[in-house]
Amino acid sequence: MVALLQQGQQSAAAARRVVEKAGLDSIKTRVLAVAELRNALLHPSAIARASGTAVEAVRDRIAQSIRRLRANTRATFIGNTVRAYPSSDPSATAREAAVEFDAQWTMDGGPELLVSGANVFVELNAWIAEEGYRLLSDIDVARVLKPAELEADIFEVLMGIDALAARPT
Repeated sequence: MVALLQQGQQSAAAARRVVEKAGLDSIKTRVLAVAELRNALLHPSAIARASGTAVEAVRDRIAQSIRRLRANTRATFIGNTVRAYPSSDPSATAREAAVEFDAQWTMDGGPELLVSGANVFVELNAWIAEEGYRLLSDIDVARVLKPAELEADIFEVLMGIDALAARPT
């Protein structure tokens, strides 16, 4: 059995704690670095193909959405991390989570991993509707996404799942 988990908007340590608390440590478990699997679909070219919009316009809108979502994402990250450690000092845990969030946010690609892909898609669809293009669902983007456009860790996980599915039972 394999469990594939999203990190969610919390620290990596808090995500590992979820695995431990759920008793998943006895099975093969992979926690993805992205807040949501949906984040893997935030590829400008794929979104442009699915909606009919220009790639550069999509890239700009994703960047704007991510910047707008920073404060909310940071608060959620800190809150979720504090909730994962109920017996710890909440103030100290919150400070540590804030430092971790800020460090991850400044890393190349960090904001794209931390924000909620669902929230970015809501903002993208509002813009797309305003511009008169076709609204998007996760499935619409996934259907036009090319394997080379996937992040390496997502592609690796999907290939691993495919290999497991191909094994005789």
